[in-house]
Amino acid sequence: MIRARENKIYNFFYSVVSSIAFKILSLLAIISNVIVLGMVSDNASPQYEDTLEKLNMFFFSFFVFELVSKLIG
Repeated sequence: MIRARENKIYNFFYSVVSSIAFKILSLLAIISNVIVLGMVSDNASPQYEDTLEKLNMFFFSFFVFELVSKLIG
């Protein structure tokens, strides 16, 4: 059985998720996502809605990456 502290993958993800830069990036992503979610409008153009949909997919992808990174680390 591999000990966690000897595992290079674990150590890499642990150092990433415990860094202050990752925490700040996560906080900025949350704030940005709240702003984008607040920009939804009923009378928006299709291009505007498409842009918001792409931004939502970006934030979803980032949050999935954050979740997996924290689970590994």
